[in-house]
Amino acid sequence: MKKYIPLKERTLENDIKYKAPLSYRYLRIIAWFFMGLAQLVIVFKIGSHLNAGLAKSFEPWITAFSYFSDLPLPLFLLANLALILQKKNEFKKQFIKFGSLAALFYILANVIVLHYMFETVHRLAPSVGFIGFSQGISSILCALGRVGYSMNIFIDLLLFVLTIFFLHYKPKKVFTGKKLYIFRSFVILPFLYEIGSLVIKALLADGKIRIITPFFFLLTSKPVYLFLAFFVLLLLMKLREFKHLKKHESEKLLSEHYKTNAHSFRVSITISVILFICFFLDLITVLVIASIYGATHPEFAQLGSYEIGIQYAQAIGFGWGSTILLIPIILLFSYTKKHKDPTIDLLVPLAGVGFIAVIYVEGLYQVTSYSLIETINKLKDLLVKIIDGSGEEGSSETPPPEAAVRLITSVKNLFIR
Repeated sequence: MKKYIPLKERTLENDIKYKAPLSYRYLRIIAWFFMGLAQLVIVFKIGSHLNAGLAKSFEPWITAFSYFSDLPLPLFLLANLALILQKKNEFKKQFIKFGSLAALFYILANVIVLHYMFETVHRLAPSVGFIGFSQGISSILCALGRVGYSMNIFIDLLLFVLTIFFLHYKPKKVFTGKKLYIFRSFVILPFLYEIGSLVIKALLADGKIRIITPFFFLLTSKPVYLFLAFFVLLLLMKLREFKHLKKHESEKLLSEHYKTNAHSFRVSITISVILFICFFLDLITVLVIASIYGATHPEFAQLGSYEIGIQYAQAIGFGWGSTILLIPIILLFSYTKKHKDPTIDLLVPLAGVGFIAVIYVEGLYQVTSYSLIETINKLKDLLVKIIDGSGEEGSSETPPPEAAVRLITSVKNLFIR
């Protein structure tokens, strides 16, 4: 009978036979597919709202595809995390890559909102001011929850690079020797950025503040517990590295262990366990927030204070329970698996964007062509609500929470029957 060897003690000589088949590339393909299914939910909801005859036939599809709406983001983050860890000695390139992408999408989002959208609306309604319009768009995006906050996912990826940088990079001139712990402590900076974003989201969703889109597009997009899950994963990986070096005192042996199937499988198991725990913590948090919100806002009783509380929790970054469905996929994933031809990686996002474009163009054409006049009237009604709640040009007056709830309800009603 062979002696049992723990996964953490495996080397290339006594490695396990199981080799996970999925790499970062396959996770991206799956994520784009799930994202396409999630966009179908929006198309079906719009169709159900515009045409009552379609509602009954769309309802089962909406219920089924809704479970996929939370899945693309963690898959994209995990795939990019794998690439970052594979090239964790190339931090300069990672900062340039994700920093440039974050800046590019930040500029693009603001140009679309503040140039094209504002000028179009201003021509239709000259009384709409620049500041008020920008604040109104931020409120709408907040009301849409994680969908609205997903405008700049590269802010999150840049924070991930920072987190890994402070945990893994070894300074050569500054913060060397015993001062290395000072450098490691800087890992709290991306964590504080996440907390700051959470506070702003909470105040914005409750109608306590209004912010313009240039500030809104700097907020993080991922759910709170998803950030916590990856943060804990990175800390555990660093702790295991420290313990391995302390026991064996050999970086060569550690490097060999990182190449084993056992190490990759152990990391996948760790990710699955962390997600499972965070799933229950997230569920409890949503129920607590909804209860507290309902108890502290009795004026919303007629609208359903508990339901509004759940929407509030989702708007600030909680409520991603369906992510637990990813565990079987993660157990088939190896973060160390590489590909020889990187050109295919460039084709995957192009195919994904094309897939989603076809869904929206064809889907919206089909559902709106039957109710074109109703569609125009509903968009006009929503625009009126934005104008009424945005205040005068340059006004800094903050609307009461009731205004925020009415705006959330209006946006929900546009997409949910």
